[in-house]
This record gives sequence, C-alpha cells and structure tokens, in this order.
Amino acid sequence: MNQRQKVLLVILIGVVLLWQGGSIVGDMVTQRKGRLKSIESIVEKKRDRKRDALAAMRDMKRWKEHSLPPDPLIASTLYHNWLIELVSRTGLSRANVSPGQVVPKGPYHTIPMTIRTQTTIDHLCKFLYEFYRSDIMHRVVRMTLESERRGEEDLKVTLEIEGLSLIAGIPRQTLFIEGEEPGISPSMQDRTRDAYALLEDKNLFVRTYNGPPRPAPKPVAPPPQVARPEPKPEPPKETFDVAQFVYLIASLANGTNRDAWLYDRTSNQRVVLTEGSRFDVGGVSGTVVRIEIDAVTLRVDNEEYLLEVGQNLRQMRKLPVRSAAARE
Repeated sequence: MNQRQKVLLVILIGVVLLWQGGSIVGDMVTQRKGRLKSIESIVEKKRDRKRDALAAMRDMKRWKEHSLPPDPLIASTLYHNWLIELVSRTGLSRANVSPGQVVPKGPYHTIPMTIRTQTTIDHLCKFLYEFYRSDIMHRVVRMTLESERRGEEDLKVTLEIEGLSLIAGIPRQTLFIEGEEPGISPSMQDRTRDAYALLEDKNLFVRTYNGPPRPAPKPVAPPPQVARPEPKPEPPKETFDVAQFVYLIASLANGTNRDAWLYDRTSNQRVVLTEGSRFDVGGVSGTVVRIEIDAVTLRVDNEEYLLEVGQNLRQMRKLPVRSAAARE
C-alpha cells in the first residue's frame, strides 16, 4: 500500500467515525429535547391545576357570601320575607308566597318557595328581571302561565322557586352580609330591562282569535209569567277572618332567650314575640307563655294554646287544663 492509499484510508476512516459520532450526538440531542418537552408539559399541567384550584377557591368564597344563611330555618324565613317584599315592589297583585319543605342535599339545602299570583306580562317580566338581577344563589325551577279568557291580559302565574343554602356558608341572622348592599348577579351586569321588551310586545300568552264567530242563537219565546214568591232576605255575609292568615313562621335564638315571628299575609307585616309579652294580631290577643324551638304557648282568655311553626292562629290547639297547670 503506497502513501496515497494510506492517506485515502485514513480519510475514509475519519469520515466513517465522524458520521457515526454525529448520529450519536443527534440522537442525544433529540432525546434531550423530548425530555424537555415532557417536563414542560408536566409543569404546564401543574400550572393549570393550580389556576383551577385558585379559581375554585375564589368561586367557593363568592358562593359562601351569596348563598342563603347556612341555618335552613333562618334561610327559609329570611328568603320568604325577601320574596314577599320583591313581589310587592314589582307590582304583582294578589300574590301568595308559600314556603315549601327544606330538602337537605349533602353540602347544601334547597329552600323551595311557590308564588301564585294573577298579573300582567309586564309586571311578571319586571319581577323576573329583579329576581335574576339580585346576587342570590336561587333560580326559577318551573313557571306556569294560564289565561282564563281569550284576549285577557291578566295571567294566572305559578312560580316554583329554589334558593340554595350552603352548609359551609357564613352564619348570620340576615339575608345579606351585614354592612354590604345586595350586589348584582355577574350574569346580569350587562343586561337591562329592555331584554324583556320583545316578550312584552308580542305577549304570546294572550289568545285573541279562536276561529270564525259562532252563529247567533235562534230567538226563544219568553216563558209565561208566573207569580214568584217574595225573595228571602240574604243571610249576613261573613266577616273577613284575618287570624287565619296570620302564621307562625319562625322561632329564633336571641342570646339566652328566643324570639317568635308572626307574619300577617293580609298586611305583609311581621310581629316579633318574646316570652311574657302581650300581643294583639288578627283579632286575637293574649300573652306569650313560652317559646320553644318549633312552637309557642299562648294564653288567650285564660286558656293556653299551642301554636306550631307553619300554622295560623286558627289552627292553634287548646292545651288540657292539667297540662296548662303543669306548665306554670
């Protein structure tokens, strides 16, 4: 092998070694890039989880502040009174707001309410706008609209409503946190009352046409005149009994004592009772003997009666004389 061949052989070996070395280095770089991307993906996922956790914490904090109070009895009473005030403020006529049975569902309670009224579509839209605009965790579950007569603008409306009371919410004796004004729901901040204009203009719930007019009935000959007996005087009409619309809606702790709330649906007024105090509501007057968790004992005309939460004054039960003596 001459000198020239030796030089070519050395060059060939160098090229082979350089090619193999470059391939190994390229594989190492590719592997490192793959590992770097994998690490970056893991870091990004952890960042996403951290952002989600922080967002969940912010949401939970807001939910606690804007849920109904955690005590279901207090939540039901305060929410019931707030709905009555909202119904009056939005002009729903002859409205009846009835509380339902509180339903426990793990970390929260649902506070059901039913509103029955007869009103126009304009006042109904005003109520719905104010209802959803308030920053309270509640919703309309079902709404029923009926029109008695064709072309009649007054509608019979039934609203089934649910409020939400978080068990981990902020304990309080008020619907909203003391010192804070009721806020506006984030979903309604950019909406105005004009959002309901189309529904009010069309008023799809009023039927004004029901086919061609019916033919006029054939004339009928009047019946022969018959001597009629003198009409009997009508019996006197019964007076309106306010007491059957006065309900015991709550019994709340007030330090070492308890307060009982009577609510008069006819006047939308609440009367607070304390033990030993006198009362005169709905034509019934007497003295408060005892206030318990779910009932009060009243002395009326020297007799003792038991009135339970959810009952009106006409539903209170007379206590036996022996039991009444034992209570004194």
